Amino acid sequence: MVTYAPPGGAQGRALPRLLVSVRAASEVHAALRGGADILDAKEPSAGPLGRPSAGVLAAIAAEVPDGVPFSVALGDLRSPVEARAVVRRAAGMPGGPRWLKAALAEATDAAEVERVARAGASAVAEHAPTAGFVLALYADRPFDPALATPAGSARLAAAGVAGVLVDTASKHGERLVDRCALAQLVEWVGCWRDAGLLVALAGRLDAEAIARLRPVAPDILGVRGAACDGGRDGHVSEARVRALRDALGYAPSSAGRAPASAAASSVTSTPSGSATGK
Repeated sequence: MVTYAPPGGAQGRALPRLLVSVRAASEVHAALRGGADILDAKEPSAGPLGRPSAGVLAAIAAEVPDGVPFSVALGDLRSPVEARAVVRRAAGMPGGPRWLKAALAEATDAAEVERVARAGASAVAEHAPTAGFVLALYADRPFDPALATPAGSARLAAAGVAGVLVDTASKHGERLVDRCALAQLVEWVGCWRDAGLLVALAGRLDAEAIARLRPVAPDILGVRGAACDGGRDGHVSEARVRALRDALGYAPSSAGRAPASAAASSVTSTPSGSATGK
């Protein structure tokens, strides 16, 4: 099972890593030149966590340099059976993704979320042991607040979940920072990180939102629309990615590189699987 050690240690306050979602192989290098730390394969027209087609995913994976952390969106999962099936298909993809992330469309109470998440995490451990399963929760849809308590966080970790992503289901409504008070996000992030989980935040984040989220101290901030010319359905722009990285507080000279080493070194593994691959 892959686990996550936040940069700087469990109590570290390192700047969040910047994840940029790409929908085509042609976007990979623009994202990296702009300073993306992590790449994410996603099809935005298929929903907030739209799963890319096998052909597109293979093309993206072929362009991702060795050592660059790489995640894949699996969409919304509705049952343990679907979770296992989707993960099995994804496990056969090329490129060795570091994380497989999914939301649970119809699971609202903590017990059901844990049941489906356990199935997904178990399938990842069996079929893609160098990857971790990331559970996505939508801030603009109901989810059981027990999932963001110390006890709930510990149960997610015990279920094999490697991390939690808080996103917005709507990409035309409020940003995450408009939907959730920063104090609430700080509380959630603290609970999940204390349980050893990676924590990522996304949801229509632009440069202003990213600057506001810096003190929340998640491990990762994810973007798509603000990184593109033409919005979410447009094309990733090197200049836009660089502006988002600058909003995180990194020195301008740190952009324009293949920034895998720091982010990659933040991932560790238990003896059941090493953290190699993209």
